[in-house]
Amino acid sequence: MSRTVEDIKRSIKSGKATVLTQQEISEMVEEKGEIGLKDVDVVTTATRAIMSGTYAVLSFPLAAPGSFIRASSARINGVPAYPGPCPNERLGIIDLMVYGTAHSIRQPDYGGGHLLRELVEGKDVLVEVLAENGDLLEKDICLDEIPYARIFSTRNAFKNYVAFVNPKGLPLKTIFSRLEFPPHFAAATVSGCGQINPIKNDPHLETIGIGTRILINGAQGFVMGTGTRSMPTRPNLLGLADMRHMDPEYMGGFATSAGPECIGSWAVPIPVLNEYILRSILLQDRNIPLTIMDVNVRQKIGKSTYGDVWDSVDLEVQFDPERCKGCTRCTAAPA
Repeated sequence: MSRTVEDIKRSIKSGKATVLTQQEISEMVEEKGEIGLKDVDVVTTATRAIMSGTYAVLSFPLAAPGSFIRASSARINGVPAYPGPCPNERLGIIDLMVYGTAHSIRQPDYGGGHLLRELVEGKDVLVEVLAENGDLLEKDICLDEIPYARIFSTRNAFKNYVAFVNPKGLPLKTIFSRLEFPPHFAAATVSGCGQINPIKNDPHLETIGIGTRILINGAQGFVMGTGTRSMPTRPNLLGLADMRHMDPEYMGGFATSAGPECIGSWAVPIPVLNEYILRSILLQDRNIPLTIMDVNVRQKIGKSTYGDVWDSVDLEVQFDPERCKGCTRCTAAPA
């Protein structure tokens, strides 16, 4: 038995479609064991993690026309930004590209991911541009004053990822660990959300492709195809969305032991077209392989499953008062 996207669209329009989250599907599997195509039409999936392939393109008026010919370099809140290929000669307008992984020259734990979230929060940021003639132009600006602000991704939403261990004899600074990664297999760091990951639920990308509507950081966006380093065994996606409609709760920066990184979120609906997609959707964490790799050389040294990571785990954040540093101003308290 199979059906088309148009069949499912008609069911949605008539109000007869069954749309479930992946979490609800997982709970149904545990309770019933058997689920057929008649039980579900669309499954909603999502992933949220460090998304290193994230960047933003911003275009906005910086100064009066004729104020400068071309921009040589730029920073926003101390984060390097790169003038775009269009010079906008003498218009006073600048196009900038900001990498989510860029590091501030002023604050060691502040980077592109933090900057993009602050823009979405509506905060003013300081733009500093060095013109080709040596003039320095500065301007405080907020997202409402930026006519074009899009977030793009070169590779996001990997079909899960891997676990890393450090078998060497020395600690290691890495984007995969908040603190220095301890040696001698003392810890493991895991990336990937297992059964709720979008591509895990559509591994052959039968329903996800160019033009697929998705949510990036809560804003409607579109898939533009597969991303860099994508391969049939480990696919990922390339997408874009307008920053104006994003929710800061779903994005931000994260300070790793190797410096700040960028957090992003994707949500993707999966039409359940056939039995193969259904079987992929029903696959539980305990049945999803998790490769274990040496973080130093990125070579496989073992295997596990996502069940060892996510099954019977308390996902609530815990606070240990004995480990509190007693900062003068607690940045965690307002949240």
